[in-house]
Amino acid sequence: KKNFLGIFSEIKKKKNIYKCYRDPLGIKKIFYGISKSKKKKLIFSNNFLKLVKSCKKNTIKSVKPGTYQEIDGQGNSIKTINFNKEQLPKFQNLSPKIKKRLLEFLKYVKKVSKSNTCIVCLSGGLDSTIIAYYSKRIFKKVITVTAYCAENKKNFEVKAAQKISNYLKLNNIQIPIYKKNIKDNLIKILEACQDWRDYNVHCSALNFIIGKNLASKKLFFPL
Repeated sequence: KKNFLGIFSEIKKKKNIYKCYRDPLGIKKIFYGISKSKKKKLIFSNNFLKLVKSCKKNTIKSVKPGTYQEIDGQGNSIKTINFNKEQLPKFQNLSPKIKKRLLEFLKYVKKVSKSNTCIVCLSGGLDSTIIAYYSKRIFKKVITVTAYCAENKKNFEVKAAQKISNYLKLNNIQIPIYKKNIKDNLIKILEACQDWRDYNVHCSALNFIIGKNLASKKLFFPL
């Protein structure tokens, strides 16, 4: 009966029952299916494409976002409880609460990464600007990264991101993206995002190419 907020998923096995939890936003995925082998085992994975190779397609299901589910050895859901999603009061000044949560999250990232360097994907918009601003309070070194379409002559986001980075006294890395880059990596992008809807693929393409570029510059820090 508690309110849940966060990004999490977990599977616990008790006898022949699997107890599964998944966050309300559904970011941490849990898929399961019955194997093609004679023993017909129940297999779990966070990537449905992996299950397609070893399971019967019509048996593959997912744990619903924001639920606690109990699943038996044959893949039948025998119990489902919905979490109470946190409800914020209307007309409330959310600034202090957002600030507190952002700083807590950034402190957590610093702790698990064991690094005093933070990379912020800066689009030039308000959301990423706020994150870049508060990152300076937690990390000693903050680098902003802005990707843009190289074939588009009007890249307003690049100018905005550069202006913001200069104001915050941060180094801004600009990554050009060509249509060919997306076409050449499209299968990998689809597999990574596990989605085919145009907007989600668009976001994944951007993140994939940014990640690939940063990896080549050795700017990644393991989480």
